[in-house]
Amino acid sequence: MKHIIPIVAVLLAICLSLPLLLAAQPPEERSVEIRTDPEKPKDTIVDVLIGTTPPMPTENGLLILRAYYDKDNNGKRGEQDQELENHLTCEIDAIEYSLPAFIPGLAYNKNYRITCSGKDFMPSRPIPEIFIAKHGQIIKMDLPCRPYTPPPTTEPLASPPQ
Repeated sequence: MKHIIPIVAVLLAICLSLPLLLAAQPPEERSVEIRTDPEKPKDTIVDVLIGTTPPMPTENGLLILRAYYDKDNNGKRGEQDQELENHLTCEIDAIEYSLPAFIPGLAYNKNYRITCSGKDFMPSRPIPEIFIAKHGQIIKMDLPCRPYTPPPTTEPLASPPQ
């Protein structure tokens, strides 16, 4: 029994130091991993099995677009100005939205161009590009509009009879 205790102690010391001995490498054999894409971290086992988590709502921008009939043509919403619903459609990132529109999921640090059209009304002022400068930024835009009358179509003159 007296001989078993030192043997157990030696075996325990070997077991505890074995990982340290195996992990020790000479300095010239150590390798360094260089990432070529610092933006994209490597997938973990959890990401592979479950999938990555979607971005939080506060990471993306939000755009709220509304249109109104600017009766006095001053470009500012007043009491006499009337809300226009379903008179205009606006296109952002190749997706059309009928106004009023609630547009979530706009990427951070990106410009967006807005183009609008309608049958009866058109925006009376140029629509500026929007830029999502902060995570979770909310942009509210009221578009002043005026009635739109398409230019008259001119029919070609009939050629005189010969």
